[in-house]
Amino acid sequence: MIDKITEVPRVISDDFHENMGSTLFSDYYQAIIQGFDNAWDADASTIELTFEPEKNRLIIKDDGSGMDIKGLEDFSRFGGSIKKLEPYTPNGRLRMGDVGVGKEFLRHLSFAYNMTTIKSGKKHIINEAFVREIIAHSLLKDKDVKSKTPRKQREYIDDIAKQVIKGKPPDNIPEIRDFLLIQEVEKKYGSLEEILNKGTWENMKVIVKGTNKKKHSTEIEMCPLRFAEKKGIFELDKLIKEIQKAYALQLGPFFRVKVNGIEIEAPIPKDAIVYEIDEKLKRCGKISGLIYYLPNKSVEEHMQGIHLVVGRTIGKGDFFKLKDISYTFPTHIYGFVKAEGLKGSLRFDKQNIQYNTEDFLELKKYIKNLLFGIRRDILRGEEKEKGLKLRNILKEVTGGVIRRAERKGMLKKVKLNLWTHLGLVL
Repeated sequence: MIDKITEVPRVISDDFHENMGSTLFSDYYQAIIQGFDNAWDADASTIELTFEPEKNRLIIKDDGSGMDIKGLEDFSRFGGSIKKLEPYTPNGRLRMGDVGVGKEFLRHLSFAYNMTTIKSGKKHIINEAFVREIIAHSLLKDKDVKSKTPRKQREYIDDIAKQVIKGKPPDNIPEIRDFLLIQEVEKKYGSLEEILNKGTWENMKVIVKGTNKKKHSTEIEMCPLRFAEKKGIFELDKLIKEIQKAYALQLGPFFRVKVNGIEIEAPIPKDAIVYEIDEKLKRCGKISGLIYYLPNKSVEEHMQGIHLVVGRTIGKGDFFKLKDISYTFPTHIYGFVKAEGLKGSLRFDKQNIQYNTEDFLELKKYIKNLLFGIRRDILRGEEKEKGLKLRNILKEVTGGVIRRAERKGMLKKVKLNLWTHLGLVL
């Protein structure tokens, strides 16, 4: 007998997005690269990043296809994406985003942002503030709030955030009236209640204007930021290295990235032996790439490994265990292997892949055999070089002895002994 039929509501917690950001992005560098992925998917040929720590802001600008209202609807949708139906861009690029979390980088990097995107003669402007994050960041500096249990903290923050979301001005809420972060956001963007992000299911306000600009583009200004330039937290030099690694096979005349006006170059080493990959596997499909061997110096730590490229570089280069080939191998070799057929095996964070699929195991076996072949080639080259060096040394020694022997009138005897010695050595 059924006692009762009832319904249980499906809800999303107010801190869902914060948890999502920490799941998607291991650091601020990966969040920025997510912003670059959006530009890559829009067929941008140039991305310009401007970091101004003194103004507490970060700007990403690209010359991609821009967004109209329909594009903004897809951008703001959480979960699902039109990109799944169209995995390749009009210019033939494999799209990186297809799970509907492309805008989460904004929340992870900043407390508020302004986005201006131009398409088909229309300029679309969005100003948005992440109110719960602003309030949480400010309240958790208070000793009384910090002393609460995590559950009580969340309830307290949620209660105040809901008051603002429902339209109550921050000036009328004693707990947050004097918060400098709120004042900074309102000074730049206007009234907080006018620009706040109300949650996953609420509409996003878009200002539409006509424009004479014919070129499509998107510019996003993030300010104030949730991070500062500080060693171990965010360093511009490290960001450049992460960009080089992420787009190692793409950087060039058709995809340029500039950081504070300086163009980032592909990580192609000088004086390296280069092995080119161009193959078609049965399950994995077409693969291509480059492997570099540096005989005279060590590979920088962040670049070590054979990196997998699916749209862009993913992971940390540890998909293929180089130490299985040789203990010293990892310090002198690195490379990038493009395998777009593995797109369906990418995990949610785009940093890992399903290791047990037949496609990946086939690729792994191929790369392992290739690396063993490269190792043999290197050893043969080293042995050949040693032989040439030995012959040159003996030749120099021989010449010196013969010259000295000629001066002493002993040429015939010395020649005989030297050729005997060379025969034994070689």
